[in-house]
Amino acid sequence: MTLLWRLWRRQKFWLAHREHLYQRAVAHGWTHLRICGVYLLWTLLAVALVLSFADGPDSRQRCTTLAMLACGTLIYLLAGRFWPRRENLMESVG
Repeated sequence: MTLLWRLWRRQKFWLAHREHLYQRAVAHGWTHLRICGVYLLWTLLAVALVLSFADGPDSRQRCTTLAMLACGTLIYLLAGRFWPRRENLMESVG
């Protein structure tokens, strides 16, 4: 998602940056353990869904995949508002 947003904003995506949600969460005071815990919970949820629908019909598998993609995108967008980029953070402070 970060790469897509950087392409959308016509930034040089091959250069180093600090826009990943993980880095933004750390910049806003989250601990590494807390962030990894959130990633772990999301991964476990995804694995549980994959395993529960593995023997189901293809249509259910596709719907589950699309639902997880939509949820992941929504979480990314909401987290982006919760942890703004540094330039947005500076504008709101200054």
